[in-house]
Amino acid sequence: MSNKISARVVSVVLHPAILQGLYIFLPIEMPRPNILIILQVLGLAALLPLVISGIYLKWAQVEDIFTIPRENRMIPFGISIFCLGLTWYLFQDIYPWLSGRIIWVLLLNSVAFFVTQWEKLSLHVYALCALTVLWIPYWMACLIFLLPMVLWARIRLKAHSTWQLWLGALMGVSTAVLIQLWENIQ
Repeated sequence: MSNKISARVVSVVLHPAILQGLYIFLPIEMPRPNILIILQVLGLAALLPLVISGIYLKWAQVEDIFTIPRENRMIPFGISIFCLGLTWYLFQDIYPWLSGRIIWVLLLNSVAFFVTQWEKLSLHVYALCALTVLWIPYWMACLIFLLPMVLWARIRLKAHSTWQLWLGALMGVSTAVLIQLWENIQ
């Protein structure tokens, strides 16, 4: 398998939507939702925005989803934020921890949306760093060991500059620390 194909596989497997889905449904010391709830939430919060965004990007004639120009990035972000908000609204009474985690993912996406207005950042690195901090001190924080692989993949695909990778890491850690501070105040 060529390096470019390997980099694409890493980028798809460690896509921010996948990491966010893990964050929502792998809570430590929380009740487990049934499979129907998982499928409904992932369908609304991840699959629906990916499908709608894919249709939009095809219509906008974006050839490489990993290198979306800034002007084409805002609409998929808006779609994702809308779908996360809708998911939270529909499921807020089912499990309180589910609702809280959807809010944190919604906040992570909103911060990324606003930062992306001015500067492109690596959303893969952003999500990985943010969710690692949010998972501390639990075992899922070990995902940080995947960071070198994600950095290699994003550089190999020429999707980001070094600055955009650093910015993704800095913004991800900063946002997650603020979320944890807010949770501790509550």
